[in-house]
Amino acid sequence: TYKSLDKPAVDEFRQFLASTAHQSVLTGLNSTCCSMAQVHVVRVWRIENLQLWNTYSQKLKELEDASRTTHSSRGFASLSSSTSSERVLDHMHHTLRLEELSVEANEIWAFHGTRHDVGKKIQQDGFDFRESSSRCLYGMGAYFATQSCKSHAYTRDDDNDDKLRVMILARVALGRPHVTDKVLRNIRKPPDGCDSVVANPGPMLGGQNGQQYHQELIVFDRAQAYPSFFIFYTA
Repeated sequence: TYKSLDKPAVDEFRQFLASTAHQSVLTGLNSTCCSMAQVHVVRVWRIENLQLWNTYSQKLKELEDASRTTHSSRGFASLSSSTSSERVLDHMHHTLRLEELSVEANEIWAFHGTRHDVGKKIQQDGFDFRESSSRCLYGMGAYFATQSCKSHAYTRDDDNDDKLRVMILARVALGRPHVTDKVLRNIRKPPDGCDSVVANPGPMLGGQNGQQYHQELIVFDRAQAYPSFFIFYTA
């Protein structure tokens, strides 16, 4: 089930999509992405799936316990380093009464763009990494991004009568991430001792033109992500 958010909350999501995207088309980099400044958010659903939430909460506790047991250094960059996006996110936490993220489990907010038919499956069953393509650069997992323009590239507006795109804002528990400096095709789990894979922007062995243009986050356990909000928009 889901709950439709009111207009003030919807307007905040529009600001959030805009502030977490590249402010221009990747100036100086050999890549293009959509400017999110002109997006129009039509509606936002808050997903209320108790079974998925309980599964996610249990995994969150396991990662927290593992962090305390190993005394590992956690902590991860927030969804965006942009001051404006952090301000909007802080306000959203207050107005929507969102639970605080778990620092010990390296929990963050991240985007996932998809088609409407897949979105319906995610709403019911969560992120199923088994549907990942073998062509994925960082393994056969569930992919998320900290910049909305990256996830926008995986949305479509020709698969529904309303011509709307759908992007999911998810809670993702990274645990101990493996920060890679090279492409990791065909892996089905994170490297030993790690719970996820992170690809940061910058030089990337095997990447397009030897570069990674957006931050991508990959988990291989469907319990490590919860689809909190569905954002329906035009761009």
